[in-house]
This record gives sequence, C-alpha cells and structure tokens, in this order.
Amino acid sequence: MAIQSQVTMLLNQGVLAWNDWRFANPDVFIDLSGADLKGVDVNLSGVDLTNANLSRVDLSGANLTNALLGGATLTGATLSHATIKDATLPNANFSRADLSGADLSRGRSLMVDFGHATLTDATLSGSLMDANFSRADLSAATLLGDLTHANLSRAILRGATLSDADLGAATLTCADLTHANLSDANLSGADLTHATGTTPEQLAQARSLQGTTMPDGSKHS
Repeated sequence: MAIQSQVTMLLNQGVLAWNDWRFANPDVFIDLSGADLKGVDVNLSGVDLTNANLSRVDLSGANLTNALLGGATLTGATLSHATIKDATLPNANFSRADLSGADLSRGRSLMVDFGHATLTDATLSGSLMDANFSRADLSAATLLGDLTHANLSRAILRGATLSDADLGAATLTCADLTHANLSDANLSGADLTHATGTTPEQLAQARSLQGTTMPDGSKHS
C-alpha cells in the first residue's frame, strides 16, 4: 500500500524537491505501490525511484525520461505508452507489467526482469544484456541494441523488429518468431530450439548464425 505522504510530495512538490529529499534521506523506503501517477501532466523526468516499490502503480502515459529505476519493483504496473527513454533500469522488476506502446529506447537495462510482461508495440534499445523476457508478449515490438544472453524463452515475437540486434548467446527456446524481422541480427550462439514461425529465408537474413542451435535442435556451423 502506498505511503500517501510520499505520493503527495512527489505530485505536489515535483521532481527536484523529491530528489533533494531522497538525497538527504537515502535510507527511507519508498512505497508508491498502487498509486495513480498516470498522464502526461505528471512529468517525472529524472526522478530518483531507485529501489522503490512501484508494484501495481499506474504510470500510463507518464514521462520517465532519464529516470533512476535501478532495483525498483514494478510488478503488475501499468506503463502503457509511457516514455522511459534514457532511463537507468538495472535489476528493475517489470514482471507482468503493461508496457504496451512504451518507449524504453537507449536504456541501461542490465538484468531487468520483463517476465510475462506485455510489451506489444514497445520500443527497447540500448543495453539489455541478461534481461529476462520469458513469456513476455513482444508482438510488433522493436528490440535493438545489446540483447546478449537475454532470456526470450516462450516469448511472443510475432511481427517484432530485431534488425541489427545483438542476440549472441540469447535463449529463444519455444519463442514465436512468426514474421519477425531478423535482418542483420547477430544470432551467434543463440538457442532457437523449438522456436516456431521461423522460415529458412527469415533466418538467412541474420548477420551471423555461427554456433546457433536451430529450431530443429541442429547446430549451425
């Protein structure tokens, strides 16, 4: 349950005052869980929400550009069409969150958990090393940048754009890649065992398949 005094401070005093307060009180636990912070009128650009509890928060349409969200818990949060560009996100937990249409471009997203999240039509780029997208819905999403060692097992990637993405050693077991764009993607060492929706023509567009485990379980030389 959100601490109402923290919600009021953030909404009424703004990001600068909030960040100053957090700097002076680094050990205070931030709980904004379930709060309604949605809308373009709430400008949270540059806000420090490091390690905060934001589970089930409604931040749909919010501006979180340059936000500090490292270690934050956003399980079940609503962030549809939110702008989260250039955000710092290492170890953030977005599991089961609604990020449909969100812009997470140029993020620093090492080891972020997007498991079971809805990311339809979302844009993600930057550092996504070791990110967890297991069972996430990435239909028509755009994924660019560094996805090495990412877990995309059972992810829905129908119509997704993965062109130029680095998927080296990524796990794509049982993923749905129907009509996904893999042009110039690096799939070296990736595991596509039992991935569905792939065609030889689609895979041939990849930049590298060196050591890739193909959908039928065979290794590409």
